[in-house]
Amino acid sequence: MTVYLDGLIRDVIQNQVYAREVETSGQESGESASRLTTEMCMAGIERGWLELEQEKIAFINHQVWEGMLDFKLPDSLQLVPRGIARKDRKPDGHQHLLYELKEQGVILGLTLMKHPLQQEQVAIFHQEMMIQTKRSHPGMQIINAELLEQESGFLGCYESLFPMTNPPYFQVVFTLSLGEKACLGSFQFRLEDAEIWQPVSQAVIRSMSWQAGLKIN
Repeated sequence: MTVYLDGLIRDVIQNQVYAREVETSGQESGESASRLTTEMCMAGIERGWLELEQEKIAFINHQVWEGMLDFKLPDSLQLVPRGIARKDRKPDGHQHLLYELKEQGVILGLTLMKHPLQQEQVAIFHQEMMIQTKRSHPGMQIINAELLEQESGFLGCYESLFPMTNPPYFQVVFTLSLGEKACLGSFQFRLEDAEIWQPVSQAVIRSMSWQAGLKIN
């Protein structure tokens, strides 16, 4: 099992490195054409669908929190009713949304926090959150972290592996300033499904638009 897991982690990391090289160079070899990249997924989001070998993913638009955050998700990810999503949590003053593809163990969680956060504080806040999460989960392996400057503002993003869980899983976490408040998001899926869901989640994040300066009550 350890040999299999080590090989799976190595393959995921190699695919990550390769995908970034392709997106930087803008070139693909014959072997690489079959590998799904963030760039390919973003084109699919723009088009409204993504054709894979085994399935076709359709994307639908979502607007949340008074239309302040706009993004497109695969239609297989369904919003979990608030009462079900929050049944095991105590009230914390934050606003939570949960999208789930239960059959495949894919989750997108969004949290609009009550804490204020300005655009210029996103990088520091994201770095601190990454440090605190790593401290709380010593087995977590961070494989990529970056600060993106998108049309709507800055967005912090990191990718991590949790190889010690059963099953092992992959997480893509992002932070932005929405209505001058901290907004956190997290995609989570099985490590064995990262070849598809890592580029899909990155494309969803990179195609998001939001309003940073208008306050949310």
